Amino acid sequence: MKYFKYIVYIISILSAISCGLSESKDIEYSNKKLLSTFFNSLKDHDKKLIDIIDYIAEDKYRILNFTNDLHTKYLDSLDINSLDFIFSLKDLDHNFIEALEPMYIWKKFPEDVSKYSEMMRETLEKDNLYQARTIRYALLMTENNNIAHKVLTKEIIHSAKQKLKNLEHPNRIYFQYQVAWYKFMISQAYFIQYKQSNDRNIQILDSAFHNRMDVINERYYGFLNYDSMYFEDMFDVELYFEKLKESKVDSNKFMSAVLDFTFKKPTSENISNLRNYFRDYSSDFQSEWNKFIDEKLINLNAEQKVFIDRELLQSSNQDQWLLIDFWGTWCKPCIEDLPMIQKYHNISLSEQSFSIKTIASRDTPEQVKVFMDRKELNFPVFVDTNPEVSDLFSVNSFPTKLLVNNKIGKYFIIPDGNINWSKYLEGYLLLSLK
Repeated sequence: MKYFKYIVYIISILSAISCGLSESKDIEYSNKKLLSTFFNSLKDHDKKLIDIIDYIAEDKYRILNFTNDLHTKYLDSLDINSLDFIFSLKDLDHNFIEALEPMYIWKKFPEDVSKYSEMMRETLEKDNLYQARTIRYALLMTENNNIAHKVLTKEIIHSAKQKLKNLEHPNRIYFQYQVAWYKFMISQAYFIQYKQSNDRNIQILDSAFHNRMDVINERYYGFLNYDSMYFEDMFDVELYFEKLKESKVDSNKFMSAVLDFTFKKPTSENISNLRNYFRDYSSDFQSEWNKFIDEKLINLNAEQKVFIDRELLQSSNQDQWLLIDFWGTWCKPCIEDLPMIQKYHNISLSEQSFSIKTIASRDTPEQVKVFMDRKELNFPVFVDTNPEVSDLFSVNSFPTKLLVNNKIGKYFIIPDGNINWSKYLEGYLLLSLK
């Protein structure tokens, strides 16, 4: 009987542990399932939403990823009624609330402009400007020319510049995303300030343009797509060039701005405009462009040159452009690019003006062969198992594409994200084929 009591006791403990594990397992969602559960509870105004939010808030990376999704892919799914319900719940995690507060203020703003303008100014003083996308929502509240909006725009610029200045590790990938975001937002804020100003000072447009140029060729520019869909049309580069000409600025400064813009956005329209500007200011387009390229591109070091010559170019035309694509069979975004890589490889076989070589990082020759056969791909692949070559070129995200001008021993990195890299390739070949 005595032993029976112990057995019952042990069984009860194990049962309790089992139930606890079972309950815990029930809320161990994948991010996709977590989002689905969150929105289902939100739709039904189910107060169990508190438990879901508590689970999200348990882990700093979980809350970061989840709220990032809310600010990007699911922004339109959070209407004002849904946000009203969330903010009516008691004892919610403060980090979660702070991450959504600027979005909530922006959506409530039309109800009481003065009240919510003041609330937004208070959020600009907080530390989580990036996670909460505070500056995005604050800028969306500065549409008019009234005094309150002008003051808010000025405070946005100050807060963004201060936060950018104080970033702790600007060279780490996560912080590089933030650098790109802050510069983009500062550019937008300056352009709004220009439209709000009475004298339309060209120096404000200068600040907007140069902050945009700083970020446009950042590797993480594509990451800004969800922000740019709100603001892309707000920055009018043609207006900037027109105002520069009207201000009778030095021709070298004007052409430098146009060259920089075309280098970073080499569309056929921009290239055509660049050639037209050169007809007005200079007769020798090609030599000026080559000089500009020589100053802008990154020098290949001796070890990088040896690797390219020995492993990639071999008997290929040494004067041609070379696109190097760093990818992996394990990388979904890389795989999505490969049909286009194959297309341009096929074109390169007859064009002779460029070639494409790829580097499969953190893969084995066997894995790559099986993958290439299954996908029916035949472009050149160098397998970088260790990965020494990725380290040699300081590649730490995938895919990464380098466009090398082997004739002058220099290269640049094509911006990452949802950027149409093929347009960059076509643009640079159109500008300087040799």
